[in-house]
Amino acid sequence: MGGEYLFKYTNIRYIPPFDEYINDAYLQTEFYEPERPLKVLTFNFRGNLLDERFRLCADGSYRVWAQSYRYNKNGQMTEFYYANGMADIYEYYEHDPNNPASVIEKNGNLLRVFKLNTIRLNPRKIAEYTYENNFQKVETVTDEANTTIKFKYDGNGNLVKIIYPDATLPDGTVQNNCETNLKYDPSGQLVEELSRKEEKKTYDYFSNGSGAGLVKKIKTHDSTASLIKSFEYDALGNIKRAIDGFGNDTLFEHNLIGQLVKTELPSVNGSRAVYKFEYNEDRKIAKEFLPKGNYSDPVLSGSFIINEYFYDVASWLVEVRKYSNTASQQITKIQRDFLEM
Repeated sequence: MGGEYLFKYTNIRYIPPFDEYINDAYLQTEFYEPERPLKVLTFNFRGNLLDERFRLCADGSYRVWAQSYRYNKNGQMTEFYYANGMADIYEYYEHDPNNPASVIEKNGNLLRVFKLNTIRLNPRKIAEYTYENNFQKVETVTDEANTTIKFKYDGNGNLVKIIYPDATLPDGTVQNNCETNLKYDPSGQLVEELSRKEEKKTYDYFSNGSGAGLVKKIKTHDSTASLIKSFEYDALGNIKRAIDGFGNDTLFEHNLIGQLVKTELPSVNGSRAVYKFEYNEDRKIAKEFLPKGNYSDPVLSGSFIINEYFYDVASWLVEVRKYSNTASQQITKIQRDFLEM
């Protein structure tokens, strides 16, 4: 069985590209899919989604399901309205150039999140954020229950400590003084994570060669055992082998421009599942070769199931043929209008 998917684009009106019009409707997209209700999406001139809606048909109610969004001049979402009438309100720091006390570095920092119920009374503050002054990184996060997570940084802006609030465990005991400490090498690379229970994760890096600066090993320690993940890289710095803590290795092969062309999963019963990828001259995926496993049909030959991708002269995707070398081929065609939509 097949079906036709249709997209219709309507420029609602001309909108000057100024910040004050960021919440005005500019473009509307109608999406028709087989045996599904019509979906309508509305965007502003920047491409931010303002409204999405469709009609509920399966339950026989034919009600309109809709969600809407509002943004500030920086493009950050300030209001999100759920289909059930509830809403989330986001407050950000706004720099005022006319106020000497206003700090431009803080501009756009998320400060608080409020939850509004359907009758818009007594909004609940569900999150509040503060920031340190040097790098404007999050310093505290306080949730609705008034519990706070604290973050500490070094002079380079690296996160060095996370302090968690006290917590009551299911057995009734209180877990306190919970924190995670992080250490870095002189170049700023993370080398150690240490938790309250002395659970430690260490990072080792290659110091020279094609993998210089890349992760060599990640070792996880606890009171009883340790697991080591290790990595190997090719001459261009692409990962070529990853070995998990149980000795299972996954192999990767890249071409000269860094595109993944082959993946071999860990061996199972002496055999590896192999995936291959081919690209066109525009560096876009052209073919995927997937392991067929135990699948077979009268048409399939070889050891792979193939997905194929076709593009027009402008390099837009126009056709996808899944399982193209099997008796169950699925073809999806994409047709664009003169606006390339």
